Amino acid sequence: MSRALWAAVCAGALVLAGSARAGESYLDPFDDLGCGKVDSVYNALKSPSIFFGYVKCLDLCKSTQKDAIKYTNGTVSCRNTLIAHNLSQGKKLCANLATPDLRKSCTLLAESNAAEARTEVKTDRATVATLLDNWLSVCVADCNPP
Repeated sequence: MSRALWAAVCAGALVLAGSARAGESYLDPFDDLGCGKVDSVYNALKSPSIFFGYVKCLDLCKSTQKDAIKYTNGTVSCRNTLIAHNLSQGKKLCANLATPDLRKSCTLLAESNAAEARTEVKTDRATVATLLDNWLSVCVADCNPP
């Protein structure tokens, strides 16, 4: 293999490696599911009729919903912290790419991923809030059967 051909092969390999790094550099270093899914607390709730027949049925329903909201908010906070961390790490990784164009496109993609993840968390939180309100309504209705 001639030196010119070898140099061309090496240059091509470096370009491909740079492209692969660009694709990998914005990947989130942490899986946000390490915090759990936003709806995991709701999914862990027992049937709303669990407190039927208890003297303090209404209080138990309300305190259970309050706790579920608190635990859900903890998950949301964890997810948002990871999103911010992943964005920060992504930008640091993007800064190490070879060309300004690769750095810019990588950073834009990292920012886009973070924005999409934040939107998903907000949507999930709103969905869970509705589900918890519905759970409470059924729980309260079960405490006061007709």
